[in-house]
Amino acid sequence: MLSFLLFLALVNQLTSAEEYQNNTFVLIDNELQMQSAVTKLGRTVSLFRNAKPMNKWGGYMTVIDPGTTEMDPFIFLVHHVHKFSPGERTGFPPHPHRGFETVTYAIEGGFEHGDSKGNKGTYGDGDVQWMTAGSGVLHSEMFLTDAKKASSFNGFQLWLNLPSRLKMSEPAYEMLWNKDIPKFELSEGQEPKPFASSDAFGDPVNSKVEKGSVTVKVISGRVNDAKAKVEKSTPVVYLHAIMKPNSKWIQEIPKEHHALLYVLEGKVMVGPKDKQKTLERLQYCMLNEDGDLLNLETADSKADFLVLSGKPFKEPVAHQGPFVMNTREELMQAMVDYQMGKFGYMDESDY
Repeated sequence: MLSFLLFLALVNQLTSAEEYQNNTFVLIDNELQMQSAVTKLGRTVSLFRNAKPMNKWGGYMTVIDPGTTEMDPFIFLVHHVHKFSPGERTGFPPHPHRGFETVTYAIEGGFEHGDSKGNKGTYGDGDVQWMTAGSGVLHSEMFLTDAKKASSFNGFQLWLNLPSRLKMSEPAYEMLWNKDIPKFELSEGQEPKPFASSDAFGDPVNSKVEKGSVTVKVISGRVNDAKAKVEKSTPVVYLHAIMKPNSKWIQEIPKEHHALLYVLEGKVMVGPKDKQKTLERLQYCMLNEDGDLLNLETADSKADFLVLSGKPFKEPVAHQGPFVMNTREELMQAMVDYQMGKFGYMDESDY
């Protein structure tokens, strides 16, 4: 009888060891319990829209309107698609900002930038300008145009909120030159290289191609072993991706992030196979917080699109014009400070 009981105990130990390798364990109410390994799920589409066209300089599209709280920490996103006559000089003369960051991505064409902190220069053709308005700054952005021939611009400006503790921080300006921005290509059967370490900015997200190939530019965040050159206080993933025809790509999205996808060219199917939505040129979607993965697929044409995700602050947002604060009183103070010249000054030689 004793031998039989010892036999049962040994079988039980072997079974437990085998189960330990195939399951995860969690501590609940001070008791160690076993649960099956969690399978990551694909996010589904929650909101599907066309970008709003505006007739100026050949047109531009508003993707995220100010006040869209479901996209916290993103405040505003505009897609600039413009054409200019020979010698035309236009853009955005000196204007103020306070309480957020502007991320300007010039895909084609460029800007001449100037601000009240003395920063001045030109950028374009894949470069990114990351400006932290913080406590307040004046700046101008004038399109780079040609005196003798027609020119064009294609790019984006994103307004990224700042947490209340940083809204009155010192303004800052950073250039991300196209040659320095990480890019990678993943193909079918190619195992992605995992990122080796993590810090306070957040864990890296993984990316894998099941079919075809995708080229990804990592403007912000970390994907596999590609780490963006900029690390700000707001954990944000900002990707520009081009998928070849007949491709399948799975991109991990941090579970606590709000996420958005916008299509520049082509068509892309978004979501798990049984809940896919097809997005076409100048359309965008927001994603439900019902999974960790973004499932993407192309048919017979390539797709060129942006993927944005960010961790929400879950703070009150008070927005008016170029100011994004937490309360109405703070907005009023921003207007007073601007009128009193506390944001600095610019003259025509500054832009």
